[in-house]
Amino acid sequence: MSRKGVVVVQHRVKDYNRWRPFFVEDGRRQRKAGFTHWRIGSNIDDPNDIIIVFDCKDLDKAKEVYSDPEVAKIVKKAGVIGKTTFLLVEDVESRKL
Repeated sequence: MSRKGVVVVQHRVKDYNRWRPFFVEDGRRQRKAGFTHWRIGSNIDDPNDIIIVFDCKDLDKAKEVYSDPEVAKIVKKAGVIGKTTFLLVEDVESRKL
């Protein structure tokens, strides 16, 4: 059975408007990774510090897809500065408030 959860990605970009089209046009890979929904946010103190939260139906598949060296090439071409952090978080419990 697949493990559901969220994938959180954080990286710094040179220019959000340059980076965004690369991200949006990568929808095929995102679906292949089991992502069903995403949200983009930025650090309130640094708008070039981008955080993406993906809802994911298969964390193992996401880990496999985003380990592909091609992803690193795309990220660099999109203007990401420094290291990208990926955090895979498995659902344990959920509740509406």
